[in-house]
Amino acid sequence: MALAARFAVTVGAILVLGLAGGATAGARAEPAVALDRTQVALGEELAVRLAGWPPGNVLVELCGNGADRGSIDCAVGTGVTAAVRADGSGSVALTVSTPPSGCPCVVRVRPILSGVTVTVPVVVRGVPVQPAPPAGRVPTALAASGVRVAGAGSSWASIFGGPAHRTVTVTLNNTGQAPVLAPRLRLTSGRPGRTDVIVPAPGIELLEPGQRRTFDLPVTFGAPTWGRYAVRGELLGADQPAVFYAHTYSYPWGLLVLPALAIGLAMRRRWRRIG
Repeated sequence: MALAARFAVTVGAILVLGLAGGATAGARAEPAVALDRTQVALGEELAVRLAGWPPGNVLVELCGNGADRGSIDCAVGTGVTAAVRADGSGSVALTVSTPPSGCPCVVRVRPILSGVTVTVPVVVRGVPVQPAPPAGRVPTALAASGVRVAGAGSSWASIFGGPAHRTVTVTLNNTGQAPVLAPRLRLTSGRPGRTDVIVPAPGIELLEPGQRRTFDLPVTFGAPTWGRYAVRGELLGADQPAVFYAHTYSYPWGLLVLPALAIGLAMRRRWRRIG
């Protein structure tokens, strides 16, 4: 009932904004967000409508944990950008995917650069509700640092558009006050914003409080390779999981050199015949 009531209030706010737009031409209302329904299943599209926003671009994401920790709780890989028109309105379809954290789930809308962030609750079928930590239990937390990528330009195959091999180095830290037993490292790769290829990840037995472990993670981007690529990592198993990104590129400049060489050789043979 609470979710339905909050949804009704949000929709009512948008209707009021629309009706009062002519009378308040000199003042802009508070940003509001409305969804086409309060319950949705994984893989479905959710219609998101905006009103009262400053013109520009906003990012729309599905988040778990009420988005209390910001992007670390959000399914950033399936977030979408919506354009806000001059009258403060906009709309976009958001594909619902599993957030890094369990529900309570929300749709979070925030400007690309800076400004007010608005969240609207939504029930996502198929995503479990994240239980609250028991009273008196020591919280656990994980973090990632020192992320870097090596191997750009070192593969002859990638120079001609073949598979590109990279090594992502990351240091995983237990920043909490209790040990984390068997944390799970989940890696995916692909184009920025579409990292949907699963990458094999090493197992981790235990991280004690304050302990750090550095991993060199081999990643291969399948042929044909061209442009920018990304690797997304999640370290799960603690109250506060760690999410990290690594970016790299692969440009098959060898494919551009070969035609130039062929033209040069052809012209050389022609000059020899003329001479």
